[in-house]
Amino acid sequence: MQSSTTLQLRHFSPADLPLVSGLSETCADGLVELHVWCASWDELRECGAQRQSFLAEDEQARARRFLRAQDAERYRLGRGWLRCLLGHYLKKRPELLRIEYGRHGKPYVLDLAAPSTLHFNLAHSGNLLLVALGRHRALGVDLEAQRADVNCELLVQRFFSQQEEAEFFALPIALRRDAFFRGWTCKEACLKALGTGLAMPLDRFEVAMTPDANLRLRADSTNDCAPDGWLLHSWTPRAGYAAALAIRGPHRPHRQPRPMGIEQRANGCN
Repeated sequence: MQSSTTLQLRHFSPADLPLVSGLSETCADGLVELHVWCASWDELRECGAQRQSFLAEDEQARARRFLRAQDAERYRLGRGWLRCLLGHYLKKRPELLRIEYGRHGKPYVLDLAAPSTLHFNLAHSGNLLLVALGRHRALGVDLEAQRADVNCELLVQRFFSQQEEAEFFALPIALRRDAFFRGWTCKEACLKALGTGLAMPLDRFEVAMTPDANLRLRADSTNDCAPDGWLLHSWTPRAGYAAALAIRGPHRPHRQPRPMGIEQRANGCN
């Protein structure tokens, strides 16, 4: 990670929306500004009916395919809130935004007339949803409820690298659960920034299992994970949750991916 790059991270809740003007197109050299919006499903229900009207037909169709009513409701609430935020930052009507999907399902806003520099990603777990937004650099965000029934040791042995596994089991038992969720969210955030999903195995790159969570990637020309310029940040958005942000280095130009189908995210912790 380049020491000259500084992350300016601002956290917001739905009540802050009228007070936030947006993200500037330019920042000082070495400064990366990101906005992260955290909301519970209960908070989103307050204006949920209006925002659900923003959904496109393909989003409505996906909501109808959910077997559980709760899953369908949360999908509609989350997509409505996402469109509300994107419309706010792009200064456009939320219902008119065209959201497309990359080869592995990462969503992006398609506007051939006026391509946007805005990048975004969302994650949800338990009773929370996060939306992260920034400009010019691809980003990924992940969120996990720190459930007591998750077998952290087994997942580390199955999905993490040998180095990460060694670091994990060298920690005192009392610190391992937090270390696992910190490492897991950091890894998933990296994959979401790349837009690959779990098409790239989690053990192909490494993150520190200690609280500083420095991004550490193995040199491998096939994994598109050169470490220069990457930023990684982990935090606790609310009690009982772990979250992480990954911001991709500026040395690789962003290319809008080919549109594909609805995003399908596999997560071994959910």
